[in-house]
Amino acid sequence: MRLVWLGNVAHDLRTPLQAFLSELEYLHDKTAESKCEQTENIKCSIKQLERISIFMNMTINRSIDFTKVSTGIKLTPSIESTNFAETLDWAVDCMMNSHTSVPIVISSISEHLTNNQIYTDKQWLLENLLCLLSNSQKFTTEGEISIRCSLQVEPKPLASPAATTAAQSVDELTSFGDIEKGDVSRSFTEQPASMLRIEVEDTGIGISHENQEKLFKPLIQV
Repeated sequence: MRLVWLGNVAHDLRTPLQAFLSELEYLHDKTAESKCEQTENIKCSIKQLERISIFMNMTINRSIDFTKVSTGIKLTPSIESTNFAETLDWAVDCMMNSHTSVPIVISSISEHLTNNQIYTDKQWLLENLLCLLSNSQKFTTEGEISIRCSLQVEPKPLASPAATTAAQSVDELTSFGDIEKGDVSRSFTEQPASMLRIEVEDTGIGISHENQEKLFKPLIQV
């Protein structure tokens, strides 16, 4: 019952958020052609508000997803071609400007991920990045937040049903680089699955072993 209520509230929050985004778009258009220093500062603020609004919209969508799952609906990923470096930079910029006293440092990123396209659910990727970074920021007042990203290849190929779904999803994508759509589809069914590993480490207060045991229980915070 609590999750249904959460979903209803989240759905209602979309209306004022859309109104807020409309006002931001109006301000963006009004300041687009101005070159004065003061207006440039306003542009930066508008851009940051747009990022935060997208983050808020993701949170609303995730709350609605939780409600769907609680009623037995299965969530499926929406696979698309995504530039990982750009996605990571967007998430870091979104959080960095909201808490400038603690820097966010990308300490290690696999060469296979730098400026390359990956096939994943972009919104789920962003949501996880923002969740990890915002939690680190919340409890870190000095030092830094460090991000490490790597690609881990699994020894076994994807299972048939998942591979078929993924291949069908990417079949609609435009060809990328030297890879044609047919090759992309085959890569899902014939190649080993790759797992994206993202580690976020901070110099904050940490979590006791006792509280670590509670973290993954429903509706629990520590």
